[in-house]
Amino acid sequence: MVGSLSEDQTFVDEFAKRLAERELIKALMVLRTKADLSQEKLADKLHCTQSKVSKLESGTDADLRVGDLVDYVEAVEHEIYLFLVPKGQRVVDQAMMHASLTKELLSRAVQPTGKEGPLTEAVADFLEEAASNLARIVQKAAATLPADKPELAQPLRVELLNRGEEKRLTPPLV
Repeated sequence: MVGSLSEDQTFVDEFAKRLAERELIKALMVLRTKADLSQEKLADKLHCTQSKVSKLESGTDADLRVGDLVDYVEAVEHEIYLFLVPKGQRVVDQAMMHASLTKELLSRAVQPTGKEGPLTEAVADFLEEAASNLARIVQKAAATLPADKPELAQPLRVELLNRGEEKRLTPPLV
């Protein structure tokens, strides 16, 4: 939109660069707003001045100190998850890392259920929905493969077995 307002490409490029340098700051401001905190209320929680919060929020992501980030996120009642990955890591390796994390989270989700009951039923329903959603995501990605791999672009079939058994994603029946 800015590009249509200005014929000065340098201005447009600088504006876009400035926005890109503030992605984390913008996310923090959204969290503060969702927590219904003014800068002053946040400053009280952080035991600092409102002007420090203002300065933090008007800066760039590169200006943000890790300690300030941790404190800010804690004050808006969120947590930080940080991933350190090798430079140049392949996309498939990133997907495998996230799949492994998902597996761990799903294992943790079923631990507190214990015996049969409403919580167990709710977790089982969630797992069925998650399996269905994952199958759709994989199917959509597979559908974008080149035409010389038609067998991979076919829809996947999700077998939902009896509770307690492993759910399987299988190729479609031809």
